Amino acid sequence: MSAHRKYTIRWWLVCLIVGVVVGATGLVWLQHRPEPASGYSKSSDNQGSPAPLRQETSEGIRPKDKEAKDAVMAPQQKLLESRSDLPPRSDPKVAYLPLPHEGAGAADPPGKADKGAERLKALREERLAAAREELRLLTELQKGGSVDSLPILYASDRVLRATLDLTDKKADRIAAWTDHIARLKAREADIKRVTDAGAGRDAEYFLAKYERLGAEIELEFERSRPEPPDS
Repeated sequence: MSAHRKYTIRWWLVCLIVGVVVGATGLVWLQHRPEPASGYSKSSDNQGSPAPLRQETSEGIRPKDKEAKDAVMAPQQKLLESRSDLPPRSDPKVAYLPLPHEGAGAADPPGKADKGAERLKALREERLAAAREELRLLTELQKGGSVDSLPILYASDRVLRATLDLTDKKADRIAAWTDHIARLKAREADIKRVTDAGAGRDAEYFLAKYERLGAEIELEFERSRPEPPDS
């Protein structure tokens, strides 16, 4: 028998002995392996069954949770109160001064609110008079060629706003918008005439038209609004 044949036989004998030992070890482990814990079922993927759910309804669980919450929160509440123990330490000799918005109207002397309303109305009337005078002067200057029509558009708008601030009556507000639109139409015609003659700019005409159309839209909204109850 050659040396190579003897070496091959020895190698196979070693492998056979190792295989027998490993197989015997595995067999012993299978016979003595621990059983799975109770409550879990054996399956092919070695996964246990989920824990059983509570068989109570939400109506039955809610009172118990509330009771448990009070028991858990009680010591925490005591700890919070001990840390936040801030008794009042006000000085009785120091007088309390209320803020301006506290008790507004309650401590006002009789007639003070009426005087305030009258003062406000007088200021608004004075502002309207100033706006009308500005519009009158600009209109005269425009007739003499000293000023163009655009400042008149803005002055007319100031007259309108000042008039609206003085009244809530639907008829008065509609009349204010109507007068404003009439002034805008006149200025729009003036700008159109100058533009057609080649002495003006088209942009100014379309600006005047834009302002006039916006005023007419606002007038339609004003007409659709209900009359105020106290008017």
